[in-house]
Amino acid sequence: VLDGQPSSKAKAMAYSNMAQLKMLTEKLDECLYWGEKAIKIAKELNDEETLSHALNNVGTIQMTQGLKEKGNELVRQSLEIALKNSYNEHAARAYTNLGCNWLILKNYPEAERFFEEGERRSLRAVHQPLGFEEARPVGRKVAAAKADPVLAGKDDSRRLPQADP
Repeated sequence: VLDGQPSSKAKAMAYSNMAQLKMLTEKLDECLYWGEKAIKIAKELNDEETLSHALNNVGTIQMTQGLKEKGNELVRQSLEIALKNSYNEHAARAYTNLGCNWLILKNYPEAERFFEEGERRSLRAVHQPLGFEEARPVGRKVAAAKADPVLAGKDDSRRLPQADP
């Protein structure tokens, strides 16, 4: 539906929202597809708000799917744009994603640094779905789950047998 429409902020944000949904479900290729489309339009229109949003999506999935340096650079760019333009919700999301990403990657000092910096900038109240304090234990649980083959769904040896239907 949108592909035939001219470039617009709404179109770029719709693509970025699709990228976010794919990022949240860890679908790397689909997130990159939608995110890169959003980034292209946002740059074409000089739409820094959507650019910040889309860079965050693409960078977050890259960080957690084997492209740590490249992803980290994109999320940091997202954060810089958000801070420069006072896009507080996008800045809070970038701090949260950087903190959670570093937790998943088991770099606890770096994770703590981003959580603390986000709190210090008083962005906690802006990011309501999952505040900084709540993100720390969740991030640690995600990292532990991904490190445990059973919790990650890669080893069935310790699972209870399923009942026959």
